[in-house]
This record gives sequence, structure tokens and C-alpha cells, in this order.
Amino acid sequence: MITVVLADDHPNVRQGLRALLAGEDGCHVVGEAADGLTALDLIAQHRPHVAVLDLQMPDLDGLEVARRVRENVPETHAVILSLH
Repeated sequence: MITVVLADDHPNVRQGLRALLAGEDGCHVVGEAADGLTALDLIAQHRPHVAVLDLQMPDLDGLEVARRVRENVPETHAVILSLH
């Protein structure tokens, strides 16, 4: 089972990503965050295989979250999404 944390400050984006991943066998969303600090907390708590991060979020942006995840939870892979 692949575990995922979703982090995006737009609820519709998180819901859409959750719906897409729900259709994939062997994939389970274990947490959702609307900001970078909450994302870090969820990643530290759940230690997911993948963190899907928005590039621009309140508190910490996706790049900073990815940097901290690499340092503190290196088994979690980060995917950064952007509309830019």
C-alpha cells in the first residue's frame, strides 16, 4: 500500500487529487493539509511514501517543506505541483 499526504491550500485541488488517488489500487491518502506547517506535522506523524505538495502555500512553501522532509523523513518522496 502506497501512503500519501496531500498539501494544497485550495480545498478543491485536494479533493480532486484525493478522488484521483482513490481510484488507484494500492494507494491510500493518510492526511491532507492546507499549509506547509500542517503538512510537515502530518508527514512526521504518518511517514507516508509520497507527499504531494503545492508550490505556494501559507506558512511554508512546497520547496521548503520538501527540503525539511528530505532532512527529517528521507523515506518520504516529495512531488511538487504548480499552476505556474
